[in-house]
Amino acid sequence: MPRLSFILPAACAAALAFAGRPALADGVSVETSPAGITVLIDSDQVTVHFDYLEQGCVQLTVPCYTIDAGNGLANVPLAGGGPCQVAGQKLECAAPGISAINFEFKQSGIWAGYNGGAGEHAAGPCAPASVRIETGAATPGVVEVSAWNGCAETVTCDSPKGTMTQVQVDASDAVLGKCSFVDKH
Repeated sequence: MPRLSFILPAACAAALAFAGRPALADGVSVETSPAGITVLIDSDQVTVHFDYLEQGCVQLTVPCYTIDAGNGLANVPLAGGGPCQVAGQKLECAAPGISAINFEFKQSGIWAGYNGGAGEHAAGPCAPASVRIETGAATPGVVEVSAWNGCAETVTCDSPKGTMTQVQVDASDAVLGKCSFVDKH
């Protein structure tokens, strides 16, 4: 048995080293592909806010997407990539050329779009790119998605047994997979 206890952690470490994911073990990071960007949410109980700003961001003068993440009063580590850069406590992504944005939950957390909610879209126009949120948390817990904002999003519930998914959507959204709770407005 002692030998097995050494081999198993070594095998897990090797698998993680070759997984192809960013080096950020706890935080929010971006991967790029020809189709767009994937935002990996790999921090437990993080709240992610997403917005599209047609007039540009703080550091970008072109239309952009902002992604900020927090865990209560604590900041969450961020890592940019491709068209996305860290700007203070947010990611700013130049919108031109991005046709799809995917958010993937690896742990429990909350996603809210457009700094609105309750049917409101406070900041401006909807994203020109398609927006998809995947609730596939790798650990049991809760993933909440607040897509009740008047903009089109696709929510895919593919969480393992033991993870509760709570989704709020409106008529412009699509819900795929089996969610624990879906509230349609």
